[in-house]
Amino acid sequence: MLTSKQMGIKIGGIRKSSEAIRNNVHEVLCNAAGYVLKDGDATFFTRLLQATNGINQQRIKRWIKDNGLVTWNKQKNQYTVNKNARKEAEEKFADAHDFCLHLFTDVPQWHIDPPKAETEKKEFDVKVWAARQYKAQPDHLDAMIKELAKYKDKAQLDLVA
Repeated sequence: MLTSKQMGIKIGGIRKSSEAIRNNVHEVLCNAAGYVLKDGDATFFTRLLQATNGINQQRIKRWIKDNGLVTWNKQKNQYTVNKNARKEAEEKFADAHDFCLHLFTDVPQWHIDPPKAETEKKEFDVKVWAARQYKAQPDHLDAMIKELAKYKDKAQLDLVA
């Protein structure tokens, strides 16, 4: 069995290794997108997915879909160039190097979750709540009404005081 010091060293090595893997995958993603823009070659994305067993491929696929100028071809089982996205990128960026630089600096890395949109809090609808309670416990309707009446009386007493 490893000593506690050896365990700490191993865990530190794993942390550094996983960080290096994430950075390497991100570097390959950005450069693969550059090759799509420059040569119309989408094979690096397909090869990357084949090489990344044990890594969250859903996040990689989401990044590729959002930034890679490609689409997934189910029949060929590989990525193919999205001509419209490539044309837009050619118009927007001077060259593939400029596009890669944009991906490195302005686009979040593949392993970082995008910020979640704030949801509006729904107003309490007493009719929906009552229907849900009745549906869940139809045999206890009288008991629920009796208990709610106690709370109603208590609330009125609190208002008077």
